[in-house]
Amino acid sequence: MEKPVNQRDEFESGYWRRWLSIGFEFAAVIVFFMYMGYLADVKLGTEPWLMLAGFFMGFIGMFYLIFKEVWKFKDKM
Repeated sequence: MEKPVNQRDEFESGYWRRWLSIGFEFAAVIVFFMYMGYLADVKLGTEPWLMLAGFFMGFIGMFYLIFKEVWKFKDKM
């Protein structure tokens, strides 16, 4: 049986590309914030606290963006 035209499979509609790019963005943002925290730690002598703070800031920020994206995807269904 053939699918109706308006019901595409997730792979065909390109959702996988969006989620792949979010995964790379997630990793890049966390690495960036950790690196900034590392540089601040070296300058201020507070190892490893600012690097950990950078990790959590990046993680929480990206988790929020992913939550918004999932909410948007849920509304389309």
